Amino acid sequence: MKLRHVIYYILMFLPGCRYVRWGKDVFYQSKVQCAYTDIQHDYIRSLCVYDQFTTLGRFDVLWLSEAVRTVYSKEYALLYGCSPEDYLTFLQRQLAENEHEIAFYMLAVIPHVQDSLLTECQNPWTIYLHVDGVSYEPKCLEVVKLPYPYQVFFGKRYTLSKQMYYISFDAKMPNGSPVITPATTSLSLCFYTIARKDECVVWDVPSSGLALPCCADNSGILTDPI
Repeated sequence: MKLRHVIYYILMFLPGCRYVRWGKDVFYQSKVQCAYTDIQHDYIRSLCVYDQFTTLGRFDVLWLSEAVRTVYSKEYALLYGCSPEDYLTFLQRQLAENEHEIAFYMLAVIPHVQDSLLTECQNPWTIYLHVDGVSYEPKCLEVVKLPYPYQVFFGKRYTLSKQMYYISFDAKMPNGSPVITPATTSLSLCFYTIARKDECVVWDVPSSGLALPCCADNSGILTDPI
């Protein structure tokens, strides 16, 4: 590019950014939604497993903690225009799920495997939950369509090339004791395949149990969802 062209662009776009402001005034700019960076930082874990230079599996996992379910309920209510009463009912149903199960949404890619779905018996991967020194098998692992608010929570991790799963574990042991106790500081979702050591993603368990991400108190139906 010649020098005069560079000078032209500088003069065109820099002085007071008036052309940028003009464009924003003429063309309506939709409101920028929260990027949910707190959810992505605190509740999404990513894992890529390699065999030398070969990718064996890529996994992005969102723990459906009470904080995540609370934000999802709010976004669901705003998306579908729910009344405050319907919102509270929906929120209570969401939080009640955590009394029965420890659940995750997961995006996964299993390259180089003919039956690449994790639900296929020929798939080489198994998944288990590890809490306080005890491992638990999933009670449910199924292919799902990810609800739109959760797509937004995943951000750039969400792509149509990844398969979407819902995976859950019993929240209580056979004797009725909770899997996650007040003394629990972390939980791990572990991926196992033959000839590989276990690969795990780990979450810290908040001592308060309900630390809400940044977007939970944005203007909406309620400022205090709990």
